[in-house]
Amino acid sequence: MRNFNAFRKIQFIVLLSVCAVLNAEKLQSQNCHLLEEEGSDDRLYSSSLECAKEQIFDFSSQWEGFENYLPNPNDEVKTVRLRIHVIQKPSTEPNGYENFDGNNPDHMTWLEHLDDKMNHIYGNLQPEICNLEPIIGSVTDSKFRFKTISIDFVEDLDGWHNYNNGTGSSYSLYSEYSDKDAMALDFFIVGVPYSFQTAESYNNTAGVGNAYSGSQSCYLTCFGLYHNYATHPAWNPETLWERGEPWIYYPLIAHELAHCLGLHHPNAGPPGLNICPNYQHNWCEPGQDNPCTNNIVSAATKRESFTPKQLGTLHRMFSGGWRASLLEECNRVEEPIIITGNEIWQYARVVNKDILIENGASLTILCKLNMPISGKILVKHGAKLIVDGGLITNSCGDLWEGITVLGHTNGSQMNAGMGIVELKNDAIIENARVGITVGQRIDYDQDAWFWGNTGGIVYASESSFLNNEQDVVFHPYQNFNPQTQALMRNKSYFKTCLFEVNRKVHGLEGSSFPLENFDSRVRLNCVDGINFHACTFQFVGDALDEYVQSTQRGIGLKTLQSSYHVLGRCSVTIPLGGECEPEMIVANALGGPENDIIPSFFRNFETGIRSSADGPIPSTITSTVFDNNNFGAYLLNMQNAKIEQCKFNLKTSSDWIEYGLHLEGCSGYKVERNSFIGNEDNYEEALYIGLYITNSGESNNEIYLNDFKNLFAGTVAQGQNGDYLLPNNGLEILCGKHVQVKYN
Repeated sequence: MRNFNAFRKIQFIVLLSVCAVLNAEKLQSQNCHLLEEEGSDDRLYSSSLECAKEQIFDFSSQWEGFENYLPNPNDEVKTVRLRIHVIQKPSTEPNGYENFDGNNPDHMTWLEHLDDKMNHIYGNLQPEICNLEPIIGSVTDSKFRFKTISIDFVEDLDGWHNYNNGTGSSYSLYSEYSDKDAMALDFFIVGVPYSFQTAESYNNTAGVGNAYSGSQSCYLTCFGLYHNYATHPAWNPETLWERGEPWIYYPLIAHELAHCLGLHHPNAGPPGLNICPNYQHNWCEPGQDNPCTNNIVSAATKRESFTPKQLGTLHRMFSGGWRASLLEECNRVEEPIIITGNEIWQYARVVNKDILIENGASLTILCKLNMPISGKILVKHGAKLIVDGGLITNSCGDLWEGITVLGHTNGSQMNAGMGIVELKNDAIIENARVGITVGQRIDYDQDAWFWGNTGGIVYASESSFLNNEQDVVFHPYQNFNPQTQALMRNKSYFKTCLFEVNRKVHGLEGSSFPLENFDSRVRLNCVDGINFHACTFQFVGDALDEYVQSTQRGIGLKTLQSSYHVLGRCSVTIPLGGECEPEMIVANALGGPENDIIPSFFRNFETGIRSSADGPIPSTITSTVFDNNNFGAYLLNMQNAKIEQCKFNLKTSSDWIEYGLHLEGCSGYKVERNSFIGNEDNYEEALYIGLYITNSGESNNEIYLNDFKNLFAGTVAQGQNGDYLLPNNGLEILCGKHVQVKYN
């Protein structure tokens, strides 16, 4: 069972069941009961937010804010996908299948139109009746619909009998026949329930059903539908609730579907959930018996209403939780949502369209937004997207396209007109192909963009990028002072942000095609001065098992012809002009409780930072921990780079050469007060190299005051690193400390 800290998972499995048994002499009802947990679906496709609770067992807050999710008459419907599984007896049995037959046209017609019958009930709600009195303010359309996406037939004798536990139980059917990547609600039609010994004793029953609704999945099972169909095959909405007509099974299915969607019986839970006082889930006639209700999740003869609280709760759960993965709205439609004013989305939403924020407009997301597969958010020139503690994700087991922010390539960020994305207060961008693209990409080509649209701004603080194919990409832009034309650094920054992959990430081909290799978490193409303060880049958790080879995990920060600054930050207030612990080599203590610096981290990549440039493009890496990467940082032709107070923890095991820092073709660099640490158990055999210098040229370069421990070689210098004519010029390695290093 996977365990992700970002997720809050319920460990209950509840079997909500209803039996309506019609004998020739009397009506009976069977109570709900709990089923012991046999297992659960551990696929968690999205993070959880307090504002978007989906747990139906959180009784204290189930009704909280329900009115914000009540459907309006003009709202679009939410369409739940269904997969119907007909569990037959083997054809070799004396009576054959004793269930619907895929070769029978009448049977197929009934099955293919079952969703139409459910849509009739859910789309034509009647006024609620509670204890003889109609309730004012009832909702006439639930705004839920159902769509059957597949019907399959399986010969399974144990499953047909649907035993209470073990082989043939509802859970075993779900485990065996559910296609979790289909993202649909599984509906099993079986034969005789375990409480009946023969089909003959079941001929006069109204049907039995149960629904499972757990922490990450739901499914339902109905017994005896075929026998009831054979007796009452007709569909007549006008006499739907009259005895002798198919009220026997259609309301039963509607009832169990409501359980699967997330509703309890009307009398379930603490007093606040009892939507009809004194009703005890008994068989009764609404409008005649007292107490009685015609609620769909009741056991009454007529089940044709939902309360506003119930509907608001359902729409909330389908907006904020894993249930959104069951919706047809996972599939993107062409017509976009266009934002032209200043909108605040305070509550969770599911959309099936792109979102376009126009010039001068803004959209603030405070809760959870579920985007469709391949959907995107476009922040146009002069527009603004603010994610304030919100979560933008795709809960369909696939990727949405991500956010694109536009600017003016020839304009200055000091002027208005640049698109802006602001992330703050634990905002999350999740399950995207590229979390944020600055500049409009041409299709999926990383190196191709529409000239003229770069220069957008990203302000990100205390926010996370989780399980995206790539987190952030900047396309070429140079900021400048519009008055003096002097070059300026980019205004974008990332402060205390998390760039993380912690599980399998799916590709755009579909949820059954996991991504095999990653390029980088963040990529900078020809930009100047992007700052990363105390940020963490990492592969952790199940991702380490899914992507075993470090080459699959790619690079943490990848830059081309770009300057940047990767920094730590002080955890305490420092006087103006002061430093955190300025008088000591702080690298050894980075990340420890005794250190006042909160560092940046790069963990479990092939390469933590990989940078290449041609010309004097200065960059800074300070107060950063590189942990368990094949190569900590690789700089190619980067001039005037500064690497200070960093800690390079090399991998614990390896069968090839690894290094902490490699400078190739670099000059003017400053490498001081860093710590390079290998594995003390095999440092004499494993090819751990702390610092690797290649061709730094004739200039006076200096490596100063670095620590080396448990390494095969502390520093390796190759190629030209001095002046042949002036021997005193060139690279100097000074004041290093070496402990258990085979070759200093």
